[in-house]
Amino acid sequence: IGLVVMAGAITVGPVSGGAFNPAVALSLDIVKGFSNLTYAIEIVVADLLGGALAALGFWMVAPDQFGSIGATDGETTPLSA
Repeated sequence: IGLVVMAGAITVGPVSGGAFNPAVALSLDIVKGFSNLTYAIEIVVADLLGGALAALGFWMVAPDQFGSIGATDGETTPLSA
């Protein structure tokens, strides 16, 4: 896992500043006194859009894997017994 993160940092680090986690981007911006809040917001929005597109792509490939909201796939006993 470490090698994958390092490879990502080396290849796209100059583009993203190495902010692969929106929490890290926001916390670094807070520590720096909100000097570049626009960049941190862009990182968060890009990550949310990427996650939504990934979910859409997965849904297109395997629609049967998505249940209804509140489904209890795999749960055999109720939580409050």
